[in-house]
Amino acid sequence: AIDGIYAGAPRRHAVVTSLADLLARRRLGRGHFERMIDARECELIDPPPATLAGLESYAADTSGSLLALAAEASGLEAEAVGDLTRAVGIAVALTGIARATLYRAQHQRRMIPDDVVATTGLSVDVLFALKPQPALAHAIERLAGAARGHLAAARKVKAPAALAPALRIGTLAKLQLGRLERSRYDLFDAKSIEGSPLDLWRLMLKRSRGAW
Repeated sequence: AIDGIYAGAPRRHAVVTSLADLLARRRLGRGHFERMIDARECELIDPPPATLAGLESYAADTSGSLLALAAEASGLEAEAVGDLTRAVGIAVALTGIARATLYRAQHQRRMIPDDVVATTGLSVDVLFALKPQPALAHAIERLAGAARGHLAAARKVKAPAALAPALRIGTLAKLQLGRLERSRYDLFDAKSIEGSPLDLWRLMLKRSRGAW
């Protein structure tokens, strides 16, 4: 699909044609798409990340690249806001990975890095059996802490107004991290960690104030 778009011959598909229309108006770096595709492919065929740093690199290539594209779609130079899109992208991805841990475990997959498994004493066998264990909460807390660190770094960077709508996904991640903390990082407490309509209302309120 990406080949066709950049060749000027997009296939007939709602998403593809919309993206082609956008590319006709804005410069979108093809490298962002390729990094996302390569990273997602590795997620399917490669073993879990060995380190938290490796997981953060994956997060930068996926969510970070998507936010870089959002910056370019807004008429900005991706490199000029790279520190911001990378930090928010990593935070969003780590939050999503933490929340989706049990879903992946149902399919005998994990994204919790080996070093976090080792330091927390997480039993992968127990995780894949979908049984509670204290180490799981510690592992999720590690991922959440890293996500908070990247969000804090992003907050120190002045965001262009044009990028604020895309960055509000970081606000949603912050709300989701708060829910994880209140549940004491217990993924089996689904009622506590799932979002609510109030989360969306908070995002809309921030939008009306021009913030993210």
